Amino acid sequence: PSPTQKLYNYLGAGPLSKARDTIDLNFENINIAEEKLSFLSQLAPALQDMGTLPYGPTIGLSKLRREICQYFGAYFSLNLNEDQCTILPSRMSLLENFFETYHFKSALIETSMLDLIPENCWPKNIEVCKGPQSPKLMNSLIAQLIPDLVVCKITNREMQNSFHIWELIDKTKELNTFLVIDISEHFEITGKPRPNDLFSRFATQGIPSHVILMCGLINNQI
Repeated sequence: PSPTQKLYNYLGAGPLSKARDTIDLNFENINIAEEKLSFLSQLAPALQDMGTLPYGPTIGLSKLRREICQYFGAYFSLNLNEDQCTILPSRMSLLENFFETYHFKSALIETSMLDLIPENCWPKNIEVCKGPQSPKLMNSLIAQLIPDLVVCKITNREMQNSFHIWELIDKTKELNTFLVIDISEHFEITGKPRPNDLFSRFATQGIPSHVILMCGLINNQI
C-alpha cells in the first residue's frame, strides 16, 4: 500500500537504511495496521524535511494538550483546558519532576508505583513509605502519617464505584496533601470509551486543585 511505500522510500538510503530491516509490519488487527501505517507515512516526509528535530515547550505541544482536553470533554463531560494538561515522556518523569519541584519531606506511595522510579533516583531528603493498594487502608495510613504526597493506583472497582477514592480525596484535602491518582490501566484513547463513576463525579464536582490524574498511555496500540 501507498503508506508502506512512502515509509520504505524514506528509510531506503542514508543512515536510516538499517532501520528499514527492523520494522515489523505484521498486525493482527487490520484497523490498527491502517492507523499505524497512515501515521508513519505522514511522519516520514515530515522528518525528511527537517535538518534537526525541533524543540517544543516542556509542558507538551499546545495542540496535543488541547485535543486531549477536548477528548475528555466530549466523552466524559470533563471541563478541562490545556493549562491543566501536561505531557511528559513517562510516569517516571512526572514523579521525578514532582519531587524536584516541590520539596516534600514525606511521601506515601502505593507499592507498585515505587517500581516506576529506580531507588537511586529518589531524593535523599524525603522519607518514602510503601502504601497498600486499597484506598480504604491508604486512608487510615494517611491519617497517621500525614504525608506531603500520596501516590496511588486504583483498581477497576474504584473506577466504577469511586466512594473510597473520594474519601481519599477529602482526607488529603483536609491535611493539605498532594494526591496523585494513576489511572493508566483503565484509560485508552478510543472512539468508544467506557463510562465510569470516577470521571462522572469529576465531571459534576470538578477535579480538586490538590489532585493530579496521572496517565501513561500503556493501553494504546496506535
